[in-house]
Amino acid sequence: MTVEELRTALAGLPGDMPVILVGEGGAYSPAAGVDVAQYLATSTWEGERYEQDEDAPDGARRAAYIAATW
Repeated sequence: MTVEELRTALAGLPGDMPVILVGEGGAYSPAAGVDVAQYLATSTWEGERYEQDEDAPDGARRAAYIAATW
């Protein structure tokens, strides 16, 4: 994914929407895409994802997820 592709993917989303980086361990991978789902923080460094059509607990917010290429 390029910067231009990322800009395009984020262009229609609200400016105050959280951005969640999806990753495993300490490795670095190229971005694969952006997906919108719900996010509920369980601590200051992680949380739970819920699909948009899924019932989520109170406090969950819509968020932009940037996924890595695995």
